Amino acid sequence: VTQKDAAGLPLTVRAVYVLDPKKLIKAAIIYPASTGRNFDELFRCIDSLQLTAKHSVATPVNWKPGDDVIVNYPLTDAEAEDKFGKGAFTVVPVPSEADGTAPWLKDRHYLRTLPDPSKATEGCTCM
Repeated sequence: VTQKDAAGLPLTVRAVYVLDPKKLIKAAIIYPASTGRNFDELFRCIDSLQLTAKHSVATPVNWKPGDDVIVNYPLTDAEAEDKFGKGAFTVVPVPSEADGTAPWLKDRHYLRTLPDPSKATEGCTCM
């Protein structure tokens, strides 16, 4: 259904852009005119962007501040241990690692989780 006003003209959309300090677009969220914006989601997105910019992590689906995060793939296991502390992350097994079809994973695991590093206070050089 195309959303139009009484005169048959298309309704505008609501767009939210999140910019970083260098004025680069980091997120764009577009809503139809009939849908209100979700400010909790906007704040969650900004929290995630700030966390991932400061630490070498990514946030998973449905992440909320304080939830576990994912160690960014470019970090080797050794680099992740140096950054977050020995034993700080948990390796989550994935099929390609279990069956040996991922030879590029010799020095890093594909999926590693750890507690939100913004909440860490000791043993972590990630702040």
